[in-house]
Amino acid sequence: MDVTFSTEVPWLLFVFQSLYTSHLLFLRLLVWLRRQLRAVSLIFVSKGGDFILSFKKSLNLKIARQERHLTDNPKIEEVPVKLRKENL
Repeated sequence: MDVTFSTEVPWLLFVFQSLYTSHLLFLRLLVWLRRQLRAVSLIFVSKGGDFILSFKKSLNLKIARQERHLTDNPKIEEVPVKLRKENL
C-alpha cells in the first residue's frame, strides 16, 4: 500500500516513510508524537483513501472535557422502558 504523508516538518516525513514498514514501531511513534506534539496537527492519508489520522489539540481537549463531565456528575438517571409485544 502506498502512503502519502503530509506534515509541516520535512524530517518527520523521512521518519514516517522509513518506519511505516514496521507497523508496530510506526504505531508507537504515533503515540509518542501525540504525547509530545499535542499542538501540532498531524495528518496522513493513504493514496486509496483507506484511512486518515488527525491529532489536534482542540479534539483532545474536547474529549478530555467530556470525560471530566462524566466523572464529575455521578448521578445516573433511570429511564423507564415500556415493552410491548410488538417489540419483542
